[in-house]
Amino acid sequence: MHTALLHFAILIALLAGTGCQTRDPHDRVADAVTEEYVDRYVRPLSDPVARLAHKGLEIPPGLLQSNRVTLVEVRPLKGESRIIFKDDTRRPPEDGMITGVEHARKIGLYCPATLNQSEVEVRVNYFNDFGDDFVAVHIVSPNPLLVEKNRP
Repeated sequence: MHTALLHFAILIALLAGTGCQTRDPHDRVADAVTEEYVDRYVRPLSDPVARLAHKGLEIPPGLLQSNRVTLVEVRPLKGESRIIFKDDTRRPPEDGMITGVEHARKIGLYCPATLNQSEVEVRVNYFNDFGDDFVAVHIVSPNPLLVEKNRP
């Protein structure tokens, strides 16, 4: 009897020591947001919008729609933050935000309400070359967990 209990205790200790643990669903999604994912699915949509916003130029409504933009915010070094575009109707359901994902620079992620949800909202932070203003562009992109599963 003591031997069986000892074996059971050793098994539990080994499992605990090898990292056999349940990961938070938010962490799983955030880990799937890599530079490769961002370069492929996010920046091609957000970069053109950020360029226009930095220059203070009007962003064509067609560009905002085709690039699936949900929000554009400009924060000058001096002065008030301004939201220059917002469309909540495009936003997919979300379950909280991670302000900085580990595997991609300057990216915030709105975690999907369910892991099999087809799309997520991603925030890209831009600073201009002079460091005097900041632009955040939010876009809708494919759920990185589903993209990862469907890759060849």
